[in-house]
Amino acid sequence: MALKKIRQGPVVFFYNGEKWEIMGGTPDGWKTWGIGRIYPPPGTYWLELTETSTVELRPSEMGVKIAQQKVVTIKEGDYLLSMYAKKGDALMLTQL
Repeated sequence: MALKKIRQGPVVFFYNGEKWEIMGGTPDGWKTWGIGRIYPPPGTYWLELTETSTVELRPSEMGVKIAQQKVVTIKEGDYLLSMYAKKGDALMLTQL
């Protein structure tokens, strides 16, 4: 019987007042940059945000605020941008 690759579980980010941090450490292929950019590996994700979070998918959907719960497709070079994060904001990405 062949082993199946288990997809990685949800990746949770919290804004600590200065930058986004990945809870539990950074999984392979994920990175953050600066105070508001999150670069997940390309793929389709279920995204959940706290009510106060303001996040955009750039450059694909520049200027469009992502809904609190949404399926998003990240292409190579896309990133999530949270320009106005407040301490305690959180987002969770689960690869589909």
